[in-house]
Amino acid sequence: MKHKWTAVWFIFVAVAFCTFAAVQYYHWKKVNIYTWCESSVLEKELGLAPEQKKQIESLDKSFESDIGKVCKELHNKRKALNAALLNEPPSTNMLAGRKGSAPQTNEKEIDSIISEISGLQGSLEKRVALHLLKIKQVLTPAQQKNFFSMIEEEMCKCKQNRRAE
Repeated sequence: MKHKWTAVWFIFVAVAFCTFAAVQYYHWKKVNIYTWCESSVLEKELGLAPEQKKQIESLDKSFESDIGKVCKELHNKRKALNAALLNEPPSTNMLAGRKGSAPQTNEKEIDSIISEISGLQGSLEKRVALHLLKIKQVLTPAQQKNFFSMIEEEMCKCKQNRRAE
Protein backbone atom coordinates (compact mmCIF):
# COMPACT_ATOMS: atom_id res chain seq x y z
CA MET A 1 0.00 0.00 0.00
CA LYS A 2 2.85 2.36 0.85
CA HIS A 3 4.43 1.77 -2.58
CA LYS A 4 1.12 2.55 -4.28
CA TRP A 5 0.86 5.92 -2.53
CA THR A 6 4.51 6.65 -3.25
CA ALA A 7 3.89 5.96 -6.95
CA VAL A 8 0.74 8.12 -6.97
CA TRP A 9 2.60 10.94 -5.19
CA PHE A 10 5.51 10.70 -7.64
CA ILE A 11 3.13 10.85 -10.61
CA PHE A 12 1.31 13.83 -9.09
CA VAL A 13 4.59 15.71 -8.56
CA ALA A 14 5.70 14.87 -12.12
CA VAL A 15 2.42 16.18 -13.57
CA ALA A 16 2.64 19.35 -11.47
CA PHE A 17 6.22 19.92 -12.62
CA CYS A 18 5.28 19.36 -16.27
CA THR A 19 2.38 21.80 -15.95
CA PHE A 20 4.68 24.42 -14.44
CA ALA A 21 7.28 23.81 -17.18
CA ALA A 22 4.62 24.13 -19.91
CA VAL A 23 3.36 27.44 -18.51
CA GLN A 24 6.92 28.77 -18.33
CA TYR A 25 7.63 27.60 -21.90
CA TYR A 26 4.54 29.33 -23.29
CA HIS A 27 5.46 32.52 -21.43
CA TRP A 28 9.00 32.36 -22.85
CA LYS A 29 7.70 31.59 -26.34
CA LYS A 30 5.25 34.52 -26.26
CA VAL A 31 7.94 36.97 -25.17
CA ASN A 32 10.49 35.78 -27.76
CA ILE A 33 8.16 35.63 -30.73
CA TYR A 34 6.70 39.10 -30.32
CA THR A 35 10.01 40.91 -29.88
CA TRP A 36 11.19 40.16 -33.43
CA CYS A 37 7.75 40.79 -34.93
CA GLU A 38 7.38 44.39 -33.76
CA SER A 39 6.85 46.84 -36.60
CA SER A 40 10.12 48.66 -35.80
CA VAL A 41 12.08 45.41 -36.21
CA LEU A 42 10.18 44.58 -39.39
CA GLU A 43 10.73 48.11 -40.68
CA LYS A 44 14.48 47.70 -40.30
CA GLU A 45 14.76 44.08 -41.48
CA LEU A 46 12.36 44.36 -44.43
CA GLY A 47 12.93 47.98 -45.39
CA LEU A 48 9.27 48.92 -44.96
CA ALA A 49 7.95 52.10 -46.51
CA PRO A 50 6.19 54.46 -44.06
CA GLU A 51 2.77 53.50 -45.46
CA GLN A 52 3.54 49.78 -45.06
CA LYS A 53 4.61 50.37 -41.46
CA LYS A 54 1.32 52.18 -40.72
CA GLN A 55 -0.72 49.38 -42.29
CA ILE A 56 1.14 46.70 -40.33
CA GLU A 57 0.80 48.65 -37.08
CA SER A 58 -2.95 48.88 -37.71
CA LEU A 59 -3.13 45.13 -38.39
CA ASP A 60 -1.09 44.46 -35.24
CA LYS A 61 -3.43 46.52 -33.03
CA SER A 62 -6.46 44.65 -34.32
CA PHE A 63 -4.65 41.32 -33.96
CA GLU A 64 -3.50 42.01 -30.40
CA SER A 65 -7.04 42.94 -29.40
CA ASP A 66 -8.39 39.78 -31.02
CA ILE A 67 -5.89 37.34 -29.51
CA GLY A 68 -5.89 39.07 -26.15
CA LYS A 69 -9.34 37.64 -25.46
CA VAL A 70 -8.30 34.14 -26.51
CA CYS A 71 -5.07 34.33 -24.49
CA LYS A 72 -7.00 35.40 -21.40
CA GLU A 73 -9.41 32.50 -21.82
CA LEU A 74 -6.47 30.13 -22.38
CA HIS A 75 -4.83 31.44 -19.21
CA ASN A 76 -8.04 30.84 -17.25
CA LYS A 77 -8.35 27.29 -18.60
CA ARG A 78 -4.74 26.54 -17.63
CA LYS A 79 -5.45 27.84 -14.13
CA ALA A 80 -8.51 25.57 -14.01
CA LEU A 81 -6.38 22.63 -15.15
CA ASN A 82 -3.84 23.35 -12.46
CA ALA A 83 -6.60 23.54 -9.84
CA ALA A 84 -8.09 20.24 -11.05
CA LEU A 85 -4.67 18.59 -10.90
CA LEU A 86 -4.13 19.96 -7.41
CA ASN A 87 -7.52 18.85 -6.07
CA GLU A 88 -7.05 15.13 -6.51
CA PRO A 89 -4.16 13.11 -7.89
CA PRO A 90 -5.20 11.47 -11.15
CA SER A 91 -5.07 7.69 -11.28
CA THR A 92 -2.20 5.98 -13.03
CA ASN A 93 -4.67 4.76 -15.70
CA MET A 94 -5.17 8.28 -17.05
CA LEU A 95 -1.50 9.14 -17.04
CA ALA A 96 -0.43 5.91 -18.72
CA GLY A 97 -3.20 6.16 -21.31
CA ARG A 98 -4.66 2.83 -20.20
CA LYS A 99 -8.30 2.06 -20.73
CA GLY A 100 -10.49 -0.35 -18.89
CA SER A 101 -11.28 1.21 -15.56
CA ALA A 102 -13.92 3.88 -15.21
CA PRO A 103 -12.29 7.31 -14.95
CA GLN A 104 -12.74 9.26 -11.76
CA THR A 105 -14.85 12.41 -11.88
CA ASN A 106 -11.70 14.52 -11.63
CA GLU A 107 -10.17 12.73 -14.61
CA LYS A 108 -13.23 13.57 -16.70
CA GLU A 109 -12.93 17.20 -15.63
CA ILE A 110 -9.21 17.23 -16.48
CA ASP A 111 -9.88 15.65 -19.87
CA SER A 112 -12.59 18.23 -20.58
CA ILE A 113 -10.31 21.13 -19.65
CA ILE A 114 -7.50 19.74 -21.81
CA SER A 115 -9.91 19.50 -24.76
CA GLU A 116 -10.94 23.12 -24.23
CA ILE A 117 -7.28 24.19 -24.07
CA SER A 118 -6.56 22.31 -27.30
CA GLY A 119 -9.45 24.07 -29.02
CA LEU A 120 -8.24 27.47 -27.85
CA GLN A 121 -4.68 26.75 -28.98
CA GLY A 122 -5.99 25.69 -32.40
CA SER A 123 -8.03 28.89 -32.60
CA LEU A 124 -4.95 30.91 -31.67
CA GLU A 125 -2.81 29.21 -34.35
CA LYS A 126 -5.48 29.92 -36.97
CA ARG A 127 -5.67 33.59 -35.97
CA VAL A 128 -1.88 33.91 -36.17
CA ALA A 129 -1.85 32.35 -39.65
CA LEU A 130 -4.61 34.69 -40.85
CA HIS A 131 -2.72 37.66 -39.39
CA LEU A 132 0.43 36.63 -41.24
CA LEU A 133 -1.56 36.41 -44.48
CA LYS A 134 -2.84 39.95 -43.92
CA ILE A 135 0.72 41.20 -43.37
CA LYS A 136 1.81 39.34 -46.50
CA GLN A 137 -0.67 41.38 -48.57
CA VAL A 138 1.04 44.60 -47.46
CA LEU A 139 4.52 43.42 -48.46
CA THR A 140 6.26 43.27 -51.82
CA PRO A 141 7.25 39.80 -53.11
CA ALA A 142 10.87 40.32 -51.99
CA GLN A 143 9.73 41.47 -48.53
CA GLN A 144 7.38 38.49 -48.30
CA LYS A 145 10.26 36.12 -48.95
CA ASN A 146 12.38 37.78 -46.24
CA PHE A 147 9.45 37.94 -43.81
CA PHE A 148 8.68 34.24 -44.05
CA SER A 149 12.38 33.43 -43.88
CA MET A 150 12.47 35.33 -40.58
CA ILE A 151 9.49 33.32 -39.33
CA GLU A 152 11.12 30.04 -40.34
CA GLU A 153 14.36 31.08 -38.64
CA GLU A 154 12.50 31.83 -35.40
CA MET A 155 10.77 28.46 -35.55
CA CYS A 156 14.13 26.74 -35.93
CA LYS A 157 15.45 28.63 -32.90
CA CYS A 158 12.61 27.18 -30.85
CA LYS A 159 13.56 23.67 -31.97
CA GLN A 160 17.23 24.31 -31.19
CA ASN A 161 16.36 25.62 -27.72
CA ARG A 162 14.30 22.50 -26.98
CA ARG A 163 17.19 20.26 -28.06
CA ALA A 164 19.56 22.13 -25.76
CA GLU A 165 17.36 21.46 -22.72
